[in-house]
Amino acid sequence: MARAPKPPEKHLGFIDPPDKPREVKSNLLLLGPACLLALLALGVAGLSFQYVQLTRELNRSQALLGQVELRQTRIKALVNECVEYSQRNPKILPVLQTIGLKPTPPSSQPNPPAAVPSEKPATR
Repeated sequence: MARAPKPPEKHLGFIDPPDKPREVKSNLLLLGPACLLALLALGVAGLSFQYVQLTRELNRSQALLGQVELRQTRIKALVNECVEYSQRNPKILPVLQTIGLKPTPPSSQPNPPAAVPSEKPATR
């Protein structure tokens, strides 16, 4: 009886070990694009990580900006209420003038004139 031929063994995806120079050369030709693909994948992963981090920082900044705008709105409302109250009760005017919310009224007395220098030369 004749025996059936033994199927070739596979070594890392090759039917025969890469003893022939042509097969080794073709494997080296595939190594370049494989390395390029790996570098590209690492670059995309790095950019994705950076995008996630910057998006998180943007969300934190927007939340902080919302809080600042809310405080600013409340302060403006309080200032407007104080100015409106000063129309009904002028006793609060000095307080508003010291913090710069109301201008100081012009004084009724004119400013004293500046001292005129004497025309005499100074003697020793």
